Amino acid sequence: MNIGDMKYRIEIQKKVETTGPIPDLDPEYENHCTVWAKVEYLKGTEFWAAKAVNAEQEVRFIIRYRKDITADMRVKFDGNFYEITAPPVPLDKQRKWLAIMGKMISTSN
Repeated sequence: MNIGDMKYRIEIQKKVETTGPIPDLDPEYENHCTVWAKVEYLKGTEFWAAKAVNAEQEVRFIIRYRKDITADMRVKFDGNFYEITAPPVPLDKQRKWLAIMGKMISTSN
């Protein structure tokens, strides 16, 4: 991995815990950390649903290794939100790099 490939800033966000008797159907998120990342677009598809064209995009974010990133977080990148689809995994034995797989869920516009 070349450190020069890490040219995009991404925000990793975690859910804000709410208290109350009714579970929040649309949870709120807060910024957990902002890091430099390499972004690799893996697959993109378009499909028709409810008479509208929808896009689905899978992305791999590669960041410096961190222990505090979990699969219940999400990534904000370039105005879009990505659900983390699998537990983040180290890319090497020395634990220098961490791969985060994401699927686009919405835009921030």
